[in-house]
Amino acid sequence: MNKYQSECPASTGRTYIRTGLFGRYILINNAGVGTYGRFEEIDTEREQEEIMLNTAALVDLTHSLLPDMLRRENGVIVNVASIAVFMPCAYSTVHGATKAFVLSFSEVLWAETRGRGVRVLALCPGATETGFFDAVVSEEMGAGQNLSLSTSTWMRNESRLH
Repeated sequence: MNKYQSECPASTGRTYIRTGLFGRYILINNAGVGTYGRFEEIDTEREQEEIMLNTAALVDLTHSLLPDMLRRENGVIVNVASIAVFMPCAYSTVHGATKAFVLSFSEVLWAETRGRGVRVLALCPGATETGFFDAVVSEEMGAGQNLSLSTSTWMRNESRLH
């Protein structure tokens, strides 16, 4: 354990980061997976794993760390949802639903912890350059493709349109 980590409550055996940024305890729930395909054709076990990681793990980590943050009146919880919350995508049925849970959970937790020294927020990013789209394993999924285009490539392509 380094100087930026603190032990979580003993029952969890996990660690979380205590940053030098104003001495805040920060939990970032960023883990997530997705599936792509017709709902009825996707392996049920795979969908259950997606639900467990995208929702249950987030709830478990938050539940484990929040009491200590509240006791200290010091904490930030960042839950990564998705733009899919606002515009669900066909063939990503469970992903959109789990991310809607993350946003709803974050909003309610924000209300419950308001004024008690813990800040809660949800991020709803669009497609970002991560391993997410590689893990979804679908050539058909258009989102997330060509994210690494350089500015000069983008400008060259843009100039062809005019």
